[in-house]
Amino acid sequence: MKWKPLIFGFVVGMTSQLVYQKRKEKQLLTPEKALQSVKKSVKSDLDVNNGWIYLTPTDMKRHGISYNVYQGGVTANQGNEKKHYDFIVDAQTGTILELQSH
Repeated sequence: MKWKPLIFGFVVGMTSQLVYQKRKEKQLLTPEKALQSVKKSVKSDLDVNNGWIYLTPTDMKRHGISYNVYQGGVTANQGNEKKHYDFIVDAQTGTILELQSH
């Protein structure tokens, strides 16, 4: 049995798997999915009526870590009044990095 073709095939397979994984890690959520993630995350605490999100992600550095983020806002009922919240969400994971009320 010749080992060179077997080793070559193994190396090519492993390399393509690593490239695929790295590429998948860097894919960003769509703005719509990021907004859905925010609404889902806060729905146990807030009665969200409406929401908006900037369509273009921006770079942000927080606590020495760089993120691609989306910025947006949601409106929620609190008692008889509506309250506005601004958020910053990680564009790769959908994790809320900041949520502030006005």
